[in-house]
Amino acid sequence: RKRVLLSPPRQYAYLYPFPHTHVSYHQSQVDFADPDVLTFPDFTRAGAVEAILEPGDAIYIPPFWWHRIEALDLSLSMSVVSPSAEEGHLAKASWTKLPFGALESVEQKAVGVQIYLVHLLSRLRGITSPRDYARELYDLRFAALFPESSLEALRVKAAPTEEEDMCLMHRPDKHKFTRDKLPKERIIASARTVAELVNYDEFVETKILQVWLGDYLEDLARWAVGTSRVHLFVAQCLDFDRLPDEAISTIWEEGPAVLSFEDDMVES
Repeated sequence: RKRVLLSPPRQYAYLYPFPHTHVSYHQSQVDFADPDVLTFPDFTRAGAVEAILEPGDAIYIPPFWWHRIEALDLSLSMSVVSPSAEEGHLAKASWTKLPFGALESVEQKAVGVQIYLVHLLSRLRGITSPRDYARELYDLRFAALFPESSLEALRVKAAPTEEEDMCLMHRPDKHKFTRDKLPKERIIASARTVAELVNYDEFVETKILQVWLGDYLEDLARWAVGTSRVHLFVAQCLDFDRLPDEAISTIWEEGPAVLSFEDDMVES
């Protein structure tokens, strides 16, 4: 016999998955047998459907549903995985070619991906802002693994190291110099194309979109700055509280007519 717990995609924010770039990706960081509610406070809000599988039983797990399976007796089981319509739809966006082939330095890659993601996040349904999404993603996937690099710790740090300032957000002159060498129009056009693909069909529910988006963002950050610095990219490069004003107006160029940035309004 086996005990099965199933949680729908809307429970994603309570289950604290490992980062997509972690060896245990798509698994929860929470020890279900002894949850640390101080480290993972929202886990107390998680819910699940329980089923007990008897010999000969079968169970269907819908796409993007979280599941935990516990053997109650000595048992043997077989699983069959098949592509879902949601995965097929999002794969079109994942495999869209991006104009990053000519970028060479880490700084060019980091700033190029930053500009692309800011434009993409600004266009996706269910995302209030790049800043808010980055904070939610960091708190959910990275905060417990990298407490020394928390958003609060980095925000109050007077002089971040060059490693932490990989997107040049504290060096606006160098950010502009790097930005001016990028194929900005093609980057913005790519963001618009991917957003249209993702937003086209609303049968992909918002929580599934956010799971995919977190993985997609991490993969781009890994390409730009390396696996060991993905958490710093999420913490630094999309936190609009700390983006230089000049970079904001340039990055948001061709975006929505009026964009909210904390208490200020940036008009394009």
